[in-house]
Amino acid sequence: MGKYLYTANAFNDSISGYAVEKTTGTLTQIAGSPWPDEGGCAPTCPPCAFNPESLAVDGTGRFLYGVNGDMEELAIYSIHSSGALNFVKYTPNTSACSGPIRTDITGNYIYAFGCGGGGTGSAIVAFAINHSTGDLSPLPSSPYPVIQGFPMDLAVTP
Repeated sequence: MGKYLYTANAFNDSISGYAVEKTTGTLTQIAGSPWPDEGGCAPTCPPCAFNPESLAVDGTGRFLYGVNGDMEELAIYSIHSSGALNFVKYTPNTSACSGPIRTDITGNYIYAFGCGGGGTGSAIVAFAINHSTGDLSPLPSSPYPVIQGFPMDLAVTP
């Protein structure tokens, strides 16, 4: 069982966090939660720069990533030992679109839908995670085209 649970609060431009009690699974809100967008937009000013739609945590549990489908970028947050989040930066021009974000079982790679050609979900973008800084590096040949239909979700097997 994980130590923390986070929610992407779309249209509120924030992320909420909860500590997970390890024997019962009950949730307690983490002090300071929810954390607002750190990119300079208040939650009351539509359209805002950050609209978190999906979240993923790296394999070390040190970084949280949020898909910002409105701006085609990913937000990077560091995770404090208390579970509190600290904004690190945006990764511009990642072509990450609206939709889910997932890590592989090792937590070394992250996948999201890409907006290649202007169509939501027309590709899968993939990145290697730097576990020291949280930075993302595109994998060779990324983005990968989606051949059929309009994908809605991603799943990575162990």
